[in-house]
Amino acid sequence: MDASAKQLRGNKLLIVLTASLKTQPDDSKRHVRGLEIWNELQKDLANRSTSGRQIIAEKAGHVIQLDEPKLIINAVRAVVEAVRNTQLLEK
Repeated sequence: MDASAKQLRGNKLLIVLTASLKTQPDDSKRHVRGLEIWNELQKDLANRSTSGRQIIAEKAGHVIQLDEPKLIINAVRAVVEAVRNTQLLEK
């Protein structure tokens, strides 16, 4: 975990996709508070990179790739493009 956390620091594009609290089926107070904490942790993860950002999947539940596949596709494309541009700058 520590090694992974260190890799996130710096100016690397990091996109964290997070399911919306509005789409979760269980509305018990304990469950909702747990999801709020999870979302705060997701935000913290995104903030570990100066180029990190969190995107809330407004229409997705736990399985974002099935509920909002275009978010996944766009995030992957953005990261690939960032890597390509960085490699061009380094040459």
